Amino acid sequence: MDEEPDYTRILDIIQNCEDSDKLIAFVQNAQKKNVTVVAQAARLQLKKLIPELKSGSFENQFWKIFSAYEDLLLENLKPTKILNISRNEARSLGEIEALTNWINEGYQSWALNTFVSNKQSKLTAENLSLNHPELFDDETLKKAKQRLENAKAL
Repeated sequence: MDEEPDYTRILDIIQNCEDSDKLIAFVQNAQKKNVTVVAQAARLQLKKLIPELKSGSFENQFWKIFSAYEDLLLENLKPTKILNISRNEARSLGEIEALTNWINEGYQSWALNTFVSNKQSKLTAENLSLNHPELFDDETLKKAKQRLENAKAL
């Protein structure tokens, strides 16, 4: 009988890691190698990097949506590089600016289409912006609405 590999060392590294890029790499590599315990630990640590904010606030909603996108991309072995750009923008410029860029640059089209086709439009960045029109300029809101309509037409 083969012995089960000991992942203690890698799990300790993950538990102390605060680098989202490294954690995503852990998830992706563990998924490729079918090492569920490592993938789950890295995902849990990624969730811990999300700031704790007032429940119901725009910022809290942004990070919930961000987390849903991250989960969807990682579960489907899709690239997360662009999503990490949004994470870094949110940390440095704020959530409103990050979401504005996300929508205006057309980021995460695959995930948007997937959420819409699964009747989960409430989990989209576009929906979040439309629920807070006071925070966004007219052009961003127009693009958000257009992106949602295009996804529904697919």
